[in-house]
This record gives sequence, C-alpha cells and structure tokens, in this order.
Amino acid sequence: MHSVEESQAARRWLDRVATGCALIVVGLAVASLVSVILDVELHHSQRGGPRMSPATAVACVLAGTALWMSTQVRTKLAQRATRTLAQVVVAFGVARLLTLAIGVQLGVLGGPLMIDAGVTAPATAVGLALSGISLSRSNGVRPSWLPDVAALCGCLVGWLGLSRYVYGGGAVVGFAQMSAPTSFGLAALGLGAMCSRRGGLATLITGGGSASVIARRLMRVALTAPFLFGLLYLHGLQRDWWSMEAGVSLLTFALSAGVCGTAWWAAARLERADRQRTTAEHRVRDQLDRMHLLHEISEAMARRQDVKSTEDVVATQVFEQFGADLVVLLHLDLVADELTIKSVRSALSSEQDASWLVVGQGIAVDNNGLARCVSGELVYEPDISDLPHPISRKLGELGIRSMVLASLRADSETLGVLLVASKRTGRFKSTDCEFFRQLGVHVALSIRQSHLHQCLSEAYEDLRNTREAMSKQERLAAVGQLASGIAHDINNALSPVGMYAFMMLEEERNLSDAGREALETIRKAVDDVGETLARFRRFYKAPGKDFVSEELALNFIVDETIEMSRPRWMLASRREGVEVTLERELAGDLPTLTGNSGELRDAITNLLINAIDAMPNGGTLSVRTMLRKADDGSSRIVLEVADTGVGMDEATRERCVEPFFTTKGELGTGLGMAMVHSSVQRHGGVLEIDSVVGSGTTVRMSFPTSSQVAQVKPSEDVQPRPVRLLVVDDDPVILRALETALDNDGHDVVLASGGREALRTFLDCQSGAPFDGIITDYGMPHLDGASLAAAVKKSSPDTPVLMLSGWGVRLNEERSTPPHVDAVLSKPLKVPALRQLLARYFGAIERKPQE
Repeated sequence: MHSVEESQAARRWLDRVATGCALIVVGLAVASLVSVILDVELHHSQRGGPRMSPATAVACVLAGTALWMSTQVRTKLAQRATRTLAQVVVAFGVARLLTLAIGVQLGVLGGPLMIDAGVTAPATAVGLALSGISLSRSNGVRPSWLPDVAALCGCLVGWLGLSRYVYGGGAVVGFAQMSAPTSFGLAALGLGAMCSRRGGLATLITGGGSASVIARRLMRVALTAPFLFGLLYLHGLQRDWWSMEAGVSLLTFALSAGVCGTAWWAAARLERADRQRTTAEHRVRDQLDRMHLLHEISEAMARRQDVKSTEDVVATQVFEQFGADLVVLLHLDLVADELTIKSVRSALSSEQDASWLVVGQGIAVDNNGLARCVSGELVYEPDISDLPHPISRKLGELGIRSMVLASLRADSETLGVLLVASKRTGRFKSTDCEFFRQLGVHVALSIRQSHLHQCLSEAYEDLRNTREAMSKQERLAAVGQLASGIAHDINNALSPVGMYAFMMLEEERNLSDAGREALETIRKAVDDVGETLARFRRFYKAPGKDFVSEELALNFIVDETIEMSRPRWMLASRREGVEVTLERELAGDLPTLTGNSGELRDAITNLLINAIDAMPNGGTLSVRTMLRKADDGSSRIVLEVADTGVGMDEATRERCVEPFFTTKGELGTGLGMAMVHSSVQRHGGVLEIDSVVGSGTTVRMSFPTSSQVAQVKPSEDVQPRPVRLLVVDDDPVILRALETALDNDGHDVVLASGGREALRTFLDCQSGAPFDGIITDYGMPHLDGASLAAAVKKSSPDTPVLMLSGWGVRLNEERSTPPHVDAVLSKPLKVPALRQLLARYFGAIERKPQE
C-alpha cells in the first residue's frame, strides 16, 4: 500500500479505536449506575474486588462523552464542550484526592439520587484526573507532550488495577485497589485519548516516513503478543504443563520470536517499499534527464535557422547522448513516395559496406515497411533479424539488431522519419521510445519553422529588391519628366537655327564651298540633336506602361538603340582600359513586326549592357538580324546579341530570367533579363539563351513577322501651293524664322504673338480675307494652342489647324494629338517636313529647279 494511503488508513483506524474506547467507558459506567440503582450484582470476574462507585461512574460517563465528542464532532462548539467536560472530570479527580487527604467523605450525589455516593479509590481519582487532563488538551493547536504523558500515565494506572483481574493474585501495588470496570475504563480512556489526538504519539502512527511505517508494522504485535504470551505462560503453570523455569524460558523465546519475526516482516515490507521508491526515483531521474536533453536539443535547434544545421544537431545529440550505433534523419517526398536521407551519424566500422547510407539517397516507403511510421506511429523493433524488408536486411548486414523509427510530424503532417539503431538486441527502453516520439514532434516543428524563416527571408529579399526597383523606376520617371521639359526648351531653341541654315543653303547662291559645308554641318547637327532628344525621352519612358502596337522596322530600332547606348558601354570599356569591338550584321529587306518600339529598345539595351558586363577583359560584341523559316513554315525575324565573355553554367542559364536573380551582387537588380523575357513574350516571340563557360553567351529573340516590308523612304522635297496662313508663336525668334521660310515659298503670312491676338485676328478676317490655314505653337500663355484650335474650329470647321511643339514626338508616339488639331510637327522644325504637311492639306505645285 502506498505510504499516503497507509497514513490515511491508520488515521481512520485510530479514530475507530478512540470511538470504541469512548463507547466502552460510557457503557461500563452506565451499567454500574444501573446496577447500583436497581441493587443488582453485575457478574464479572473481579475475584473479590470492589464495585465501581456511583460517583466514579458519573465521572466516567462525562469522560467517555468528552472522548466521543473529540473524535466525532469537529465544530468549535463541540471542542469547547469537550474541554468543559474534561475539566469537570479533572476537578472531580482532584477534589477526590483532596478529600482523601483531609479525611472527608464525598456525599453530594446521595441527595438527588437517594443512593450512597460510595468511595472512590485514590488510584481511580488519579486516573480520572490524568484522563481529564489529556482530553482537555487533545484538540490544542500548539504541539505539547503533556496530553500524551497524561494519557499514558492514566492508561498505566488502569492497567495496574486491571492486571490482578487478568493474571490473578493481588494488586501489583496497594495503591491500585480498583474494581474491574473502573480499571478497564481508565485503561480505555487513556488509550482512546492517545488515539483521538492529531499530534504527539498518534503522528508516529499516521505519518508517511519510514519510522511511521515501522511503527504501524510493529504496533499490533507489540500490543497483543506480550499479553497473549503472558496468559499462556500463567495458564501453563496452573495446568502444570511446564515448570516456572521452563515457562520463563518459553515466554522469553516466544516474545523474542514474535518481536523479531514482526521486525523481520516489517523490514521486508520496508525494503520492498524502498526498492519501489528507488525504482520510481530512477525512473523520474531518467525522465528528467530526457527532458533536460530534449531542452538542450530544442535550444540548439532554436539557435539555427536553416534546416540542414538543425538536422545535423539532432543527429549528433542523439548519437552522442544515447550511445547509438546509427542515427539517420530522412525527409518525406509524398510525390515520389520515398524518404530521402538528409543527415547520418554512424559508429560503423570502415570495413562494413554502408555506401547506401549517404545524404541524398532515396528509400522507398512501401517496400521497406515504413508506412506505419509515415502515418504517425512510433515503430520499435527490438530484433530486426527476422524482418523481411530490404532495409532491415541491409541494416542487419551492418550488424544492426534493434531500431526505433519516430515520425517527424507536425499538425497531422509527416515531414520525415528519425531512425535510431543499435547493434544490441532490445537496446531501447520504453522511456527511450517515448523520448524519440517527443523529439520527433520538436524536430518537425523546428524544420517547419526553418522553412518558414527561409521563405520569409526570401520574401523579404524579394520585397527589398522590388522596392529598390520601384525606387529606380520612380527616379527614371522623374528624370524622364525633367528630360521632356529640357527637350522642349532645346527644340524651341534649335528650330530657328535649323530653319535658317536650311534656307541659307537653299536660297543663297553666292556661298563659298567652306560656308556651304559649315551650314550643312550646322543643319546636320541640329537634326542629330533633335533625334537624340527624341530617343532620350523614349528611353526614359516607363517600359510596359502603355503597350502601343505599331509596325516596326527592327533594323532601324537596332541601329537607334546601339547609337543611343554607345556612350554607356564605350565609356565603361575605356575606363577599364579594355577594348570592345562591335560587329553589326543586319539583314536587308526584313519585314516589319508588330510591337512597341520603346519596349524593344529597352530589351536590346539590357542585352547590350549585359554583354559588355560579361566581357571585363574586352572582346567582341556581335549584333545580328536575320529572317528564318520556322518548323511550321512561317517566317520569323531573329535578333541575336552575342559576346565573347565569361559565359554561364547550366544552373545560372536556367535561372537568369527569374526576377531578382543576379550574378552582379550589389551592382545588379536581377530585373534586366526578366524584363527582356516578359517583353519578348508580350510580342509573341521566343527567347533562347546559349552559353558556354569561358566562351561567351548568345541571346536570341525571334518574333513573328507582319505582311509588310520595312522600307525607309526618302523624304520628297515638294512645293506646296501658296496660301494665306496665320502663324502663331510666343517666341519672336521662331515667329520670324517661320515668316521667312513661308515668305520664301510665296505664302501670304500674318503673324500673331499669342493665342488671344491670333483668335481676334482670325475672327476679324473671316468676313474679308479669311485664312486658308493656321500654324500655331502648343504651349502659350493665356490661350494655348489646343484652346485656339477649338475656337477656330468652332468658327470655321474646315480651316486646317497645324500645330508646332517641342513635345511633338511625344504627342505623335502616344497618339495624344489635341482635339481640333489636324496635324502636329515636332521642333526643331525641318522646312521639308513643313512643306510636305502644307502640300498634303493645300496641294502642291511643280517645284522650280535651282539655278
């Protein structure tokens, strides 16, 4: 029985003994009173002893009642009543002793009961006083030795008087002349008072320590054996079974044998309890060690954020702490239905063939009986010799005899398996298996946390790269807006330069060859600056924002892109002191393709820059266009950009079009090739990449063709029919240049320096000499060109309105011509373009050849 249960049982047993003693005392006292009242002689073997006096009987009733209340009723009122009754019993005993001392008879009880109170023996008075003292202190809060001593002494007094009735003969001492009921009652009161206490000697019986266990074992024998052996000894003497000497010898032997046997029995029980306690302590200590080890492994895993190091820590800790001969961590692949080895720790000798126990090796689930473990069950095989699975046979060949398979399971999902094996049969205990099961849960959670941390890190890196790319794109957009404004102002400034240079070349007959050559250079420079500004704006336009399809000549876009990006890669090559040779092979008569010129320029620029970066020591950059037949018989336009640089390995080649993948470190964004790939896809094309490490890279883009053939027609110098024109511009220099150019062609020109003045002039002339057309600037104060066009069309819908603007290229490319404007010419204005536009709206005449 468990020590706590034994303690509770002992407490209940002591309460029952105290209650029984109380009932015995009250019963004997009541019987004595009844016999006195009815004058009936009670039959008891008192051998001439006296009867219990009525006064003693009343005191015993009070004492028995107090003893009963101390064990049955636990209220404060009952405790006070118990103390009061016990104090009355003490007072009675003390008073009786005093009367005996002074020689006065106690006759108080005779009056009301009409009987003689009788004589209370001195021993009876002492026993009652001692019992009363013990009962009055039985429920005290503070621990005290007095109640136990008083109870023992009272019990001794009762036994001294009772022994003559048990063993015969006279009283042991003359002081103890008492009746048999009185003696038995006093002994019962002392015993009950000791048993009813919650402290003192009773604690020795009801405690949970080894001393209490021994006391409980020996108490019954110590109380009963001497009494029984004494009766047997006297009975044997009376029947002449043995002499006094032999009886004493037998009594001594019997007492010794009884006490020693009981002690041996108690010691055996205690030894078994100690063994159970020691086993439980070892089990608890092992469990604490396992929990400490699990805590250490969990902390070690928490300090690592990648799956590989987490698995290595687990395998190493289990291998070292458990003294296992083999520890393997495997990952589950649900698609392939196999486990892949991720970490191995082994104590196998080098002579044993364990070549299959390598990281990356796959092990089938079904063929090796691992389905139970994969489903979440812990599998322990104390002896794998008779198992039929291939993995068991392979492990057996390595000397393995027992193994544990614990699933790495988190949230009803199995991530892998932990295999722990030993060369000893039945090596692992149930506590070890339970530890491996708990460890599997922790490892699975750690692996999942590592996966989440890795995904979060990648997402954060992608977010950072995206933010940087967006920031760069915003800066490009800001630069583009600034460049657009600058281009407008430069175009306005260059317009009169180009027009005057053209007119001087055309009209002046006396120019020297050097002067004519200088004017040609000026005119060509103005045209080049205008084209550069147009390309500048297009290159800073956000790619892919507005995918506007148009018929494109690929060779023209390639030439334009090469010239635009030349300063970028030429400057880099010269700064590094290396030489980059450009080879251009453009096929003639290529058909057009349908697409967006801005996106194609951006894609070609990215390819050129990547090619230059791939040649840190210089090399050859080749740009080729060609027309090829596809497998389905259709024709495709192919553009190749090749370099002789460092090249790429297969893994880099496969990933180079992934967003944010870069081999340039902090210098790259990882968006260039991704943008090229997406642009080619939007054009319905195919991107191919061929690369060899050390030999260079070739990037090939193929696009479907349209039905037209790309031809660049030279502009025709036509002569428009002379008409009456209203010319509007807020810049007087441009206004005078336009007037000169139009006057030279025979037009009737009226000038206006702003939108309001032009509208008044137009309305005033409508009734007299109306204008055939209007040439106006776009951006003007008070009334801009778009508003002027709207007002003119409202008054004369058939009058053509032609607009000149420094933003003309952008308006044409974006198809954002203002309403009521018939056509837009870009600045810097070219006189032949102006003539062609006027000829389209007003007709042309035969141009006179120059003399």
